[in-house]
Amino acid sequence: MEQKTTDRLVIFGLIVIIGAIVAIFLYKSGPELIQSRYFDKGNVGDRGAIGDAFGGTFGPIIAWFAAILTFMAFYIQYEANKEQKDQFAKQADDTVVERFENRFFELIRIHRENVEEQNIQNVIFGRKAFTTYYFELRYIYFVLEHNYDNSDKIMY
Repeated sequence: MEQKTTDRLVIFGLIVIIGAIVAIFLYKSGPELIQSRYFDKGNVGDRGAIGDAFGGTFGPIIAWFAAILTFMAFYIQYEANKEQKDQFAKQADDTVVERFENRFFELIRIHRENVEEQNIQNVIFGRKAFTTYYFELRYIYFVLEHNYDNSDKIMY
């Protein structure tokens, strides 16, 4: 992306430099070329006509040059706005991910606190309580299974 922008800036700079050189050339030598070609050297009263001819000839060229530069300026602004829009979208995505991460780590912190607060009759604390819970649940399951197997089963 940066290479593309750099290339565009170089092309834009070259166009401006070439345009400036042409403008300076026309400013310096344009009136003399028109005067020497179309008017007598001794007739000083026709200088207004020289200015009119010069302005009428080069005015549209300068207007086209200005229109092209204006278009280029709008296009560069369009590209910058598109890039800024992409940056805002990326920033919004990053914000969503950051919020998720913050919430996730907060839930992990709360879970760890809950695990550490486990207490069985002030004898077994923390993570070891879950092992005791597991063996108690297995014992309850086997007792219920044994009672079910030995009970009278009623068939409906």
